[in-house]
Amino acid sequence: MRRPDVSLVICTRDGATRLPAALAHLAAQRTSAGLAWEVLVVDNASTDDTAAVARAAWPAGAPAPLRIVAEPRPGLGHARVRGFEETAGDVVGFVDDDNWLAPDWVEVAAAVMRAHPQAGACGSAGEPFFDGRTPPPWFAENAVAYAVGEPGEAGDVTGRGALWGAGLAVRRAAWLGLRAAGFEPMLVGRRGDRPTAGEDTELCVALIAAGWRLWFDPRLRFRHAIEPARLQWAYARRVHYGFGVSSVLMDYYHAALERRPGLRPRLQRLWAWRMLAATAWWAWYRARGGGEGSRDVLQAELRRGRLRGLLDECGVYARRGRDVRELVRRLAASRG
Repeated sequence: MRRPDVSLVICTRDGATRLPAALAHLAAQRTSAGLAWEVLVVDNASTDDTAAVARAAWPAGAPAPLRIVAEPRPGLGHARVRGFEETAGDVVGFVDDDNWLAPDWVEVAAAVMRAHPQAGACGSAGEPFFDGRTPPPWFAENAVAYAVGEPGEAGDVTGRGALWGAGLAVRRAAWLGLRAAGFEPMLVGRRGDRPTAGEDTELCVALIAAGWRLWFDPRLRFRHAIEPARLQWAYARRVHYGFGVSSVLMDYYHAALERRPGLRPRLQRLWAWRMLAATAWWAWYRARGGGEGSRDVLQAELRRGRLRGLLDECGVYARRGRDVRELVRRLAASRG
């Protein structure tokens, strides 16, 4: 069997109820005869019958082979690294277990990445699916937190700085270059009581540091089947808290890529300065308060998460900052 052009990776944890619909949309992909592709399900420390459900859901006459591998370390970042390691496609597409890809996604992803060799990754447009429910009034303003909408205008979106991981197509050669330069993700996603996120942001920033471009093509589309529990205000608050925790680790990359002279960039490399700023912003937004749907409440949660993340990094902030600056230097040199 020839090496696939596109590898689709579904990372899932306890996804037995969500996988059948996601896999049905993958099995319905329409591709040209010359395009080879595969599907990999990464079972990320599931406690249900995720693997058995995946096997049963994949039809015998599906247009691509399906494999299932186990990744025992919980965390979406670990599962995605395993996905890279276990697949062989020139393009690796990542699908969440609640994402339903448009039927031409594989074909379009392959075409876009061929047409734009400078692109290390290409993002998709997300459309929400509520299954007849009415979303809360605050959803539209916070849709980006659910990978819903479009990540910019069509074309080069490198200036945006990141693409969401749902429906993300990554060039394998770009990933291999990151690994050769020593890239090891710090952000691996939500794990138990560690509500972090941002693994997609870290990957995109590393690609930018290595000289790759980020791309968006609106023909790449998926529907995000959002479960009722994720439309609760308490969930939105937890998500923003996780964004705040993760933002601390992204500080290292942003500081390493900062090229502006002056006092402020130097201060931003100091843990105490970051802690002072995070405390002040948290106090500001918390004092403003508000009820359900309040932007100030979500911003207060984000700053509270930053405080948690900064406390976790106390004592290692300077050392880790130096390590990331060295990594960014190697990434910049990796493509000449």
